[in-house]
Amino acid sequence: MATVHQPFPEEAERLGISRSEWKTLRGYLWVVSLIGLLWLFGPADSVTKPPPNLGSLPVLDGTMAVVEDRRLVMRPLRPVPGHREVTFWIRHADAQNFDMVHLRAHAALAIPTRIFYARSGSRLFALWKEDAPENSRRPPRRPQGSERPAEAAQKRS
Repeated sequence: MATVHQPFPEEAERLGISRSEWKTLRGYLWVVSLIGLLWLFGPADSVTKPPPNLGSLPVLDGTMAVVEDRRLVMRPLRPVPGHREVTFWIRHADAQNFDMVHLRAHAALAIPTRIFYARSGSRLFALWKEDAPENSRRPPRRPQGSERPAEAAQKRS
């Protein structure tokens, strides 16, 4: 099996770079590229963990209407008496639990979101966020022969 050698680039020759310097430069570029890829796609250092009492916190599912650094406004999926929109405040201590870019994407695409919160006086404080279960639900499958009349007529034609 023959070894394939890459030709020495003419540009390097014109710049006065020797073959050994060229190999070293290619090696450095390869290492820097590898480090960059690991940094971009590697594990995140600052992965936040949910609060330990997450299961006992009240939740609200809905679509985000407003996403700001310290305030979230949600349109609930199920009616909340007296509220068309619900405002959550984000404390400094809980800010690391919220990826604002991700939440803004949820708002722009109307992706249902679940907010875990705590109440203090008349204010609601968001403590954690996750995709609402409505995001992963598939529409229920109908048993064969139970189509809607319009669907049945369309199948017959």
